[in-house]
This record gives sequence, C-alpha cells and structure tokens, in this order.
Amino acid sequence: MSRTLTPLETTLAEFPLKFAVAILIAEPSLSDADVRLTNGTATLIQFGCNRIALTCFHVLEKYRSAPDAIFQIGNVKLNPTVQLVAEHPTADLATIRISESQAEGLTTCDGMRAQFFQPTSWPPATV
Repeated sequence: MSRTLTPLETTLAEFPLKFAVAILIAEPSLSDADVRLTNGTATLIQFGCNRIALTCFHVLEKYRSAPDAIFQIGNVKLNPTVQLVAEHPTADLATIRISESQAEGLTTCDGMRAQFFQPTSWPPATV
C-alpha cells in the first residue's frame, strides 16, 4: 500500500534532481540517417570557482569506445577526455571539468538553466 508523501518528503526527494543533467552520446553510422544514441546522467557540483560534472566511469568508456561520437552534457557539446579531471573504474566514477562559459550556457532537457550543487564545506567534516 502506498501513501502520499509529506511536503518535506517531496522536497527531499526532488532536491537531488535540481543538479542532475542528461548526458547524450551520439554515434554516427555509415548512413547519414542513422545515429545511435546512448544516454547517462551527470550531477553538477561547484567547489569554489571550479565546476565539475560527476558521472559514471562506464559512461565515459562508452564514449571512448565509439569513434567520432559526440558527447553532450545537457545542451553543451564537449570532449570529456580533454576535460577529464579524474576517473575511477572500480568506483565507477568520472569527473569532468566544466568551464565557466560552458556552465553559463548549460541548460537541462526542459530548457531550464542548470544548477550546480555547492557544498558549504569540502571535504565534509568527520562524523
């Protein structure tokens, strides 16, 4: 049996979605009419004046395995290999630097300006 979420539960559930954007990998084929699309997700984070997109390592590997593929975060096309900050195959994580100009023009799939999560302190305090 399901129940209705309280306003607080709804807000807490929706909060992470403010900082999530789609990743699109377009692989051209031999025919101009055919394009293979793969998607993923990135979380946008800002540490001071540094902005990153945090995604999965396997998303980055998919791009690397597709010659001439186009990689797009939100509406911004970029080369994640050139802008790669770090990757960790075991943890399935990859961080991609987002420039200031890319961040200013970045929109979500619904056309809204993308938001970057800004931690109040980093690294977090020991619990």
